[in-house]
Parts: sequence; C-alpha cells; structure tokens
Amino acid sequence: MAFKINHVHIKTSDPRKTAQWFVENLGAKIATENSNGERVSFRLDLHGLSLNVTDFVEGQKLAALWDGAPGLGH
Repeated sequence: MAFKINHVHIKTSDPRKTAQWFVENLGAKIATENSNGERVSFRLDLHGLSLNVTDFVEGQKLAALWDGAPGLGH
C-alpha cells in the first residue's frame, strides 16, 4: 500500500532560525514566508517534502497528539 505525506508541521520558539537550519544543513528551500506583524511562518521544500515551520499560538492545543511543547506538531 502506497501513501503520501502532505506535510510535516514543526512548532518552534524561533521559526526563522529553525527554517534557516533546515536550509543550511539539509538543503531545504524556502517556498513561502508569511509575516503578520510579530509572527512569522515558513513553508519549506525539503527535497519534495513540505515542512511548515511556525511558532506557538497561545492556548492552542491538539488533544492528546500535542501538549503545547516545541517540536513535531503533526
């Protein structure tokens, strides 16, 4: 059975620094950068895999899958 991953979502306290790390160390390319005042997020292309790199939204929870800690969101 074949399947495809749509994207991987990474939450971090510093999206710009995290995105730059993927660019410099793993050869990712920045596909889009979105800025809304003090918030910034990135969509990276990591050799065909989309990575969404965002910061935290105060009070945001995703049930049992994510407890608000940094790292892999989904």
